[in-house]
Amino acid sequence: MHFIARLKFVRQGFGPSGITRVAVAIASEREAMMEYLISDIILLACSYVPESFLPCDGSIVPIAQYQALYSLIGTQYGGDGRTTFGLPNLKGKEPLPTLHYVICYNGYYPPRPA
Repeated sequence: MHFIARLKFVRQGFGPSGITRVAVAIASEREAMMEYLISDIILLACSYVPESFLPCDGSIVPIAQYQALYSLIGTQYGGDGRTTFGLPNLKGKEPLPTLHYVICYNGYYPPRPA
């Protein structure tokens, strides 16, 4: 089982060195992933794509396998709209070359405004 360190910056705690204290909460990967909305895009520093996410590399994926994600983003990033749709291509848009963007396909479905 993988664990994710979730960082929470605390405003108080500036020391003489000017460094902020950081509180770290450890959650299992499954618990952490379920806090995302389907179609959330996040920037990661890890070298792998976590469970419930797909790389934002412009891939064409099957609608049947990712129906909830397709219902939110449609074909605005490619695909034929009958059997496939495209993911956003954010390659080269990362602030550092060691980072990469991923999009959530398995999380909370975002509610529509009332």
